[in-house]
Amino acid sequence: ICDPTVNLGVSREATIQAACTTLTQCLEAYFSASFNPPADGMAMDGLHRTAYTLPMVSDDTVRMRREMMAAALNAMLCQQKGIGLAQVLGDALQAQNAEAVSANLAATVMLPEVLRTAQPNPMRRDLVRKGLGTDPGRDISDDISRLFKTHHQPTTLSQIGVTKDTLAAVADDVAVHPVTPQHMRRPDILSVLEAAF
Repeated sequence: ICDPTVNLGVSREATIQAACTTLTQCLEAYFSASFNPPADGMAMDGLHRTAYTLPMVSDDTVRMRREMMAAALNAMLCQQKGIGLAQVLGDALQAQNAEAVSANLAATVMLPEVLRTAQPNPMRRDLVRKGLGTDPGRDISDDISRLFKTHHQPTTLSQIGVTKDTLAAVADDVAVHPVTPQHMRRPDILSVLEAAF
């Protein structure tokens, strides 16, 4: 059931967190090397809807809820390309921190560092910049980080309750995950985690 009225009254903070999760899922799907044009279209539509609707989150209207719902639905549908590295890291961070950490929130925090390391396809990166309405001269990772900061979202793992002593175990788990890019070894993964800490 897709009924935007169900979410009327949900807090602004929860709505923003959900929107950031949607952005993370859409961006990772769109930047994935897997060939799936329909999923790419859904990812871009989800990205556009989220970027357009985020400034309206204080207005608890059916229209805003409908746009967020459509964006989240697209984010789920485009996952048929497979989950991305930020989401794998989010799941591993939750598992290694006794479930005290939200996997979605951890994935959102990890996204800028993952993008910085992955260096997405330049043409796709430019299309995402247009979708977000950001400056073509800046690093997409900085754009995403700035967007999250603008909406008062945590930008480091320490802010969401991750303990530094769990990072090595997270790197161990992620290094053997089938989604992890082959060029990324355990030391690379640990460096990305430490940079986000």
